[in-house]
Amino acid sequence: GRSPLSGLVNLRVLKINNNPLLRIQNLISSTLKSLYVSNCQLSYISHNEFAYLPSLLHLKLSYNYRLELSATNAVFSDSLKFLDISYCNVFRPNLYGFPNLRKAIIRNNLIRFLRSNEFINNTKLEYLDMSYNNIGSMKSDTFRGLSMLRYLDLSWNELAEIPEESFLETPSLTQVQLARNYLNRVGHLKSTSLSIVDMSSCEISIIGKDSLEGLPSLVDINLSRNLISHIPDSISSNTLKYLNLNYNRISSVSNYTFFMLPRLSILSVIGNRFTNIWSRSYFELNPYLERLDLSDNMWRCDCTDDNMLDFYEFVTLEPNKKEESFNLICNSPISVIGQTWLESCYYKWNPIERTANIDNLVWFIIVMIVGLSLCIILVNTIRKSMNRRLAAIQAERERQVAEARDRLRQLRIRAEQEALCNTPDPRDLIAPPSYDE
Repeated sequence: GRSPLSGLVNLRVLKINNNPLLRIQNLISSTLKSLYVSNCQLSYISHNEFAYLPSLLHLKLSYNYRLELSATNAVFSDSLKFLDISYCNVFRPNLYGFPNLRKAIIRNNLIRFLRSNEFINNTKLEYLDMSYNNIGSMKSDTFRGLSMLRYLDLSWNELAEIPEESFLETPSLTQVQLARNYLNRVGHLKSTSLSIVDMSSCEISIIGKDSLEGLPSLVDINLSRNLISHIPDSISSNTLKYLNLNYNRISSVSNYTFFMLPRLSILSVIGNRFTNIWSRSYFELNPYLERLDLSDNMWRCDCTDDNMLDFYEFVTLEPNKKEESFNLICNSPISVIGQTWLESCYYKWNPIERTANIDNLVWFIIVMIVGLSLCIILVNTIRKSMNRRLAAIQAERERQVAEARDRLRQLRIRAEQEALCNTPDPRDLIAPPSYDE
């Protein structure tokens, strides 16, 4: 029938996500580069459904919970370079029909095992993510033909063992994610190109003395959150820079533990079971060491031990500081639990300063007493002076009142005298007798 894309001559991207599509049919476009068909109801893809999309580069089919990859070896798309088929119903990662694929995401599916030559037709694949599946086994030649593969993610699976030669035929592989599997040992992996390996949160309890010797390009290995209780002496790697051993069960190291790691620059042992203070001699042959992560261990602080002060200065003093002092916490004896090394041993390591501090305290107390006495005397003097001044003011006020009273009395007497002088004689008030009288 007629293609629904007819007339869209410049179409580059088509998104038909979240539709109840059962199949992809009759898509014809010479310009379409990206197709998004996520969260639909696809269950099957025919090999000819992309035959008329010669420019298709990017295909996303995630969250089609019934979708499987065809088991045939027919070519689906010669042009496709990116495929996301995560969260589907894939039992077998058959990518044979996409010979030019560069990146494939097949995470969160139902893959249980990987067969020999599983990706033999994907020679240009560079990125492969198969995390969050149920992969329990793989062959030593599973990845044969992946000469350009750089990144491989097999984390969150059920792998109990990785064949030693699994990565020998991937000469460009630099990073492998193996976290959250059931591995119980580091093993003896071999790869000339692998530089980053993540084996965290597995069940690893054993590191072989020569476990890293088959990885001549290894730079970073993450072994955190495992069950490792011992690091073998003379573990060897001429290229390793970053070693993460956080949250294991390691309780001791020695002069011979790290001396065959000449390029080591960052060592993390957070959350282990170390009690004895380390020695700077452990790292005499690690000239590039820049950081030591030592927090959350069970350090026993013996402030009389010269080695403790020596190692503290080794890891905390500039310019070669390797750890923050507040991360070094004592766990014993009881009197210093929870204190930093510096807090618990400060006066042991600085006895002169302690004496000076005591003398300073005595002088401070003396000065405070003298100052307080002077203040009391000054206050009393001021108070007496104020009392005298108030008494003088009160006396002056009483004197002024008495004078005013005296003046008023004199004025009253004078007024009475003047009144007496000015009173007329009563005889003068009687008129003389008239002629009639």
